[in-house]
Formats: sequence, structure tokens, C-alpha cells
Amino acid sequence: MYHAEYDALFNVDDLSVKDSQRVIYMLLRRRMDNKTCIVGEKHAINYQYLIEHSEYKPLPGSKDSARRFSKDQVKRLLASLVSRGWITPLHDTNKVKSRMIFLMDLAQAEKNRLCEERHLSATRTPPQKKPLKAPSESGVNKLATPVERHKGSATHLNNLNKYIYNAREVLLTQEFVNIAHLVGYHHDHESLKTELEIFLAHKNNRHKTQPINDWAMDWRAWCAMAKKYQRGLNENSHSQKRDERDRISRQLEDPEYAFRNF
Repeated sequence: MYHAEYDALFNVDDLSVKDSQRVIYMLLRRRMDNKTCIVGEKHAINYQYLIEHSEYKPLPGSKDSARRFSKDQVKRLLASLVSRGWITPLHDTNKVKSRMIFLMDLAQAEKNRLCEERHLSATRTPPQKKPLKAPSESGVNKLATPVERHKGSATHLNNLNKYIYNAREVLLTQEFVNIAHLVGYHHDHESLKTELEIFLAHKNNRHKTQPINDWAMDWRAWCAMAKKYQRGLNENSHSQKRDERDRISRQLEDPEYAFRNF
């Protein structure tokens, strides 16, 4: 919204401007063509559009009253905008089924003023020189895709840490496989890939954006917890079964041991 529009809509000294007029104007402004400042030519508008989008339904338990304009109320509001000089109808108002087209006068006036200021600024002062491009870093491809960044020649985590990654860009590289194996979480590549997808889809990670080193630290903690609560339980259960078999076999071989312990 331009300055002239804002000053006209939200002028604190003009108490005659109603909120309903502001709502209808903003709905028209939303469909305005920025090049021509005309609304209704490219994107058609009608009374149903203005009625539905200006409707207000309060939340349950609220003391505010609901609001829904009728067609006659919208007509009167449009006429008030025309009388204020905010809009100008370009369609035939005498026809009942004529397509509504309006010129947004406030927007056009402000746009013309800005164009004049740009023209005068170009004639008063010499044009500025084209800024010099910053020297590009050697060996770093700033425009590389996430897959290219992972599969490039410099794939070490320290080299990739200059980029910011979201959850959809993190891939199972050899660095991540090594991290899982270092904490004792030994699985094949497909199982680790599935585990990484579960890790990235977690509610704490799905909307996170951070350098790759931070992702690696979170992945290390995740694999450590997975080893503790998944693979570790399986090892404990196997050891318990092995101890039970040894205890029973010793009972059969040594009757005195069975008498002392049972």
C-alpha cells in the first residue's frame, strides 16, 4: 500500500471513515493490477466475492457480533468509495449485469508521483555506477544443489558447515554412517537410511535449519539413544537367556549348587 492510500484510509483526523469502507477498499486493492491500477479487468470481481471475504465470524465464546454485508450494503459502500474519490467506476453503472471495473485513484496518483520522483532523480544527479561484484571464493560452489554439495569433492563436514540445511536436504553420507558406527549403532545402509528418515521426520527436526555439523551432533545423539533403547535391550535379553541356560545346566551337573541356591 502506498503512502497516499494509507493516509486516506487511516487518517485519525477524519472520523467519518468507517471500518466497512476500509474492508471493501482493501478487498478491491487485493485484486488490483499493479501495472494499470485497475481492478476487475484481469481478475473479475463481483458482489459475492466482496460479501464472502468481508464476512466476520467471531470465535466461540466471544462477545463480538457476527457481520455479513448484504448486496445492497456493498453497493452503498462502493458508492461511498466513489464519492470519496478513492475509486472510479470504468464500467457502465446503468447496466445491471455489467462487469465491475474500477480505477484505484489513490494508488494511481501515488504511482504517478513515484514515477515522477524517479524521473527527476535520474535527471538531477548522474546515474550511479554499477556495483562491483564480490570476488567469488575459489573452490566453493555457492549455487550448488544439496545433492551436489553432498557428493562434491569437498564432502567433509567442516567444508559443508558454511551452508545451512533443512531436514529435506540432509542425506545419509559416509560421515553419518561412520557416526552411527562410532556410537555402536551397527546397521546396513538401508536400515540407517530408514533410521535417518525417522530422525528427520521427528517433530523436533522437521522444521529445523542449521549447519551440517549441528545435524551431525543431533544424529550422533539419536543413534546413541537408539542403541540404548533398541539394540541394547536385545543384547540384554540374549545375555539373560544365556545366563538362564547356564544356571539350569549347572543345577543338573551339581546337586549341591541346586540345594544352596534353590
